[in-house]
Amino acid sequence: MKTDIHFIQKPQLEYVSFHIYELNPAIEKLVQQVEQSAPYFLAQEPTKERVKKVYYHDILYIESVDKRSFLYTSDGVFLLREKLFELEEQLEAHDYVRISKSMILNIDSIAAISPKTSGRFEASLTNKEKVMISRFYIQALKEKLGLRRK
Repeated sequence: MKTDIHFIQKPQLEYVSFHIYELNPAIEKLVQQVEQSAPYFLAQEPTKERVKKVYYHDILYIESVDKRSFLYTSDGVFLLREKLFELEEQLEAHDYVRISKSMILNIDSIAAISPKTSGRFEASLTNKEKVMISRFYIQALKEKLGLRRK
């Protein structure tokens, strides 16, 4: 079987495409491995006892309120057991950046960024929500976005 690997630029979505004559057990196993390799959190819906698998790429931002971590997606809000600093460590290799003492932002969810008073910035997200970026975390955001001056 021939393989091709093509490198893409961020923030394009990674995907795998199979060109096959028929589906066999070996291909089914590969598909299952690829689908299970997407990183996710097991998060609880705050009003229910139900736990849901939330993939990293579906997260808009994570916020800490009263020592509890909440994960925000376009589908709703979910509760996480981990502390914000633990989540930051887990997400370090992904497109997430700390933007305040209480918030981690998925940079893929940013639609626009605009300056505000006192050196802070405001990020408009893809779901039309707005979040404030503390001036202390602006440099980290610029580095993550590749906007740092040389």
